[in-house]
Amino acid sequence: PFGQAAPLFGDDAFVVLSSRQSPGLWELELDLWKPSTDEWKLLSASQFGPERVSFDGRHVSWIAFPDDSLAWEKDVYVHDVQTGDTRRIVKDPAWQSFTSVDQGRVVWEDERGVDINIYLYDLATNTETCVCCEPYDQISPHISGNLMVWSDYRFTQTSLNGGKNDLYLYDLDTRVGRRITFDPGWYGAYPVRQGRLAYVRLDPTSPAFPYGHEGYVIDLVRAGFLGADGHVVPE
Repeated sequence: PFGQAAPLFGDDAFVVLSSRQSPGLWELELDLWKPSTDEWKLLSASQFGPERVSFDGRHVSWIAFPDDSLAWEKDVYVHDVQTGDTRRIVKDPAWQSFTSVDQGRVVWEDERGVDINIYLYDLATNTETCVCCEPYDQISPHISGNLMVWSDYRFTQTSLNGGKNDLYLYDLDTRVGRRITFDPGWYGAYPVRQGRLAYVRLDPTSPAFPYGHEGYVIDLVRAGFLGADGHVVPE
């Protein structure tokens, strides 16, 4: 009886942006639903603008406006489905966006410096790390086990505002990274699954722009970017 968008699911939990208790159809809140008990739990109300949601089956991550401030910068939140606890893990006044969570580690893009960079928070140790603080912008990170992938502007020496980027693969265990695309455009990737990476590419100089996205899948092992042990192969 209400609108839903962007559902994500685990073994016995669904996370969904919905208008269940919101004043308008497009004013979406963030809800957790357990089918076994038909129990709904509000994670973030619509007035805080929850978005950029990720769910690994236990932890939900998202960005939202702080509920104790009228600031326009959004922060990163995490909910633990097992314990029922919700935490605001980033309180920096800069803008944070695009969260991804897996196995108790949350990553996001962060504008607290001159450029947009990639940060990680370990929920087990309560420690924050800048995974990539290189010059130029790095955006849209995804994490899957020990592997991260994001869109990186350092190779074209441009920025999110009108520049082109490439995809970058990074191993959290070995701290080895590789540029994996060499035809700059606008790239958007998905988490690495079983050694494969799915992504889309858009050429902003194409006559079809802003349409004309092309989808690809790359076998990272066959391409020589990943070893049989699941670690990034150094250049």
